[in-house]
Amino acid sequence: MPPAQGNPPRNPVSRSVRTLIRVVWRDRILALLVAVSLVLFVLSWGIRVVENLGTSSSAQHATSSAWEAPSHTHWMGTDGRGHDVYDRVLRASHFSLSTALLSTLLACFGGLSLAAWANLLLGRLGYRVLAGLARLREGFPAFAVAVSLMALFRSGYWPAVAIISGIGAMGIAGSLSRYFLDIEERGFVRAAQTLGQSRWRLFTRHVAPNGLPFLATLAIAWLPMAMLLETGLNFAGLGFGGSSWETWGGIMAEGRESMIEAPWMVFYPGIVLVVVCALFGVIANLFRRDFETPVPRYFF
Repeated sequence: MPPAQGNPPRNPVSRSVRTLIRVVWRDRILALLVAVSLVLFVLSWGIRVVENLGTSSSAQHATSSAWEAPSHTHWMGTDGRGHDVYDRVLRASHFSLSTALLSTLLACFGGLSLAAWANLLLGRLGYRVLAGLARLREGFPAFAVAVSLMALFRSGYWPAVAIISGIGAMGIAGSLSRYFLDIEERGFVRAAQTLGQSRWRLFTRHVAPNGLPFLATLAIAWLPMAMLLETGLNFAGLGFGGSSWETWGGIMAEGRESMIEAPWMVFYPGIVLVVVCALFGVIANLFRRDFETPVPRYFF
């Protein structure tokens, strides 16, 4: 439910967190999907830990003949070196999910910081400026912006993470600004202003805590977009995985050269990417419905 119009509680941050947990717990479908997404992250990290311990040798040695079609032995076939594609997709999930999660966390921190400084320095004018810049950014496809910026920098992990996070931060900052403007029009914020509270206290005590459910929805909605940008950059040859990292985009780029002989090299990693992105998209849509938050459509 949206934040109450009356007087806020003594600790609005803890109230917002409890509201998030309560809504997720009550919606069984949402709780199930959140649990599945957490399992995905745990499995991706578990695969990487097992690989680092040296218990998995499939990354170094061929398992069968090259370009073997999917079968009961190799569910997703093999690549040109005889490596199992299913094993490669599993190992690539660690890099793709971790990169998307890191980029999303940085985007949320950057977007919230931009909205906070705009409020503290310029007041409502700062909110309107950020919202206008976000609308300007919406006029350009995110992938085209990412490719253009990657062309200006040397390909690498941290430049790519910074670009993906920056694109997300601009959209999140603009959406938060519009939402914070709406919160400032509510009764309890007006009452606090009448009592002479400073802008910093108004923002940290009343505005930002009541925007936490909206920020959580934006974060979950941006996660699949970050995943698509990371995969697209690797597929386009602007990748940053490196030879020691498997990525979904890198596997599909490798299969692009052998679409006739081995279409499964592109098909199966693409299916996994679509399913994972759809999972987080559904979770974000359920958050938007349960919290009645006006998340922009370009996030979905």
